[in-house]
Amino acid sequence: MIKHLVKRAKAMHFCFKALLMVLLSFLWSGIVQANCLMFSNQNERLVNFCLLESVTGRFLDERTAILVSERLQREGYFGGLTSPSVNTNLFPTVSYSSNINGGNPDKNLVVGELEFEGDPALVAEEGIIFGVSVGGSLRNTYGEGRYLDASLATALNWSPEYGTHYTIGRVAGCLKNKIKRSGYADFCFDRTEQKKDISSDRSKCISLNLGHLRFAQRFGFSDTSVGFKRNFHPGYQQNQVSVQWQTIHPKNVFASGRVRVGERVQNQMT
Repeated sequence: MIKHLVKRAKAMHFCFKALLMVLLSFLWSGIVQANCLMFSNQNERLVNFCLLESVTGRFLDERTAILVSERLQREGYFGGLTSPSVNTNLFPTVSYSSNINGGNPDKNLVVGELEFEGDPALVAEEGIIFGVSVGGSLRNTYGEGRYLDASLATALNWSPEYGTHYTIGRVAGCLKNKIKRSGYADFCFDRTEQKKDISSDRSKCISLNLGHLRFAQRFGFSDTSVGFKRNFHPGYQQNQVSVQWQTIHPKNVFASGRVRVGERVQNQMT
């Protein structure tokens, strides 16, 4: 009789521990998602670092385990993506533009004591514009924490008030590379072209970003980076340096700050 009671008590104790583990797993998975996934659109690498650090050594339910593994696979972990991920989109837009035709401000140009009157035909037009945007993105992994992100987009905008239109095109990409456990180096490029009736604008840049991910009890999960950029514009080039800090605080707050400094360019507003 006593042995039977002992066995029954042990069985109940085991069931209680199992139930407690399941309950804790659901509670913990909820905490993980609240602290990390609610900021998914802010900084993918920081969110995944937050997830990975939060679940390490923890008992997870199946749903959370699948969610975490799928996100990390897109960064090259667990074997990475089995094939490149391609997404396309097509959507209409409505916006307000202060310079639809690429014209000049509606005022005279004053240089010292001289005042020049502009051509009325070259004055900037403003108003509501309707458009359609077409784009696509590519993600391909080539190592743990190493992947290619690329995007291509174009848009056609039309003004019903003036009967004019303009186009915008952009291609961009980044090679993102993990360095050791929590460091990274990203090589990026970006090219944009905008064509309007009176003027057009073309620009491109290449950049290198060096960063470090860390966790601190007081500040939570943070991403600190230093960026070096070379801008290419018609008629001039410019170097820029930036420092950025982003954090996911344990109390469900996301904060971000950046300081950027560019070199002086003679006879240009930069």
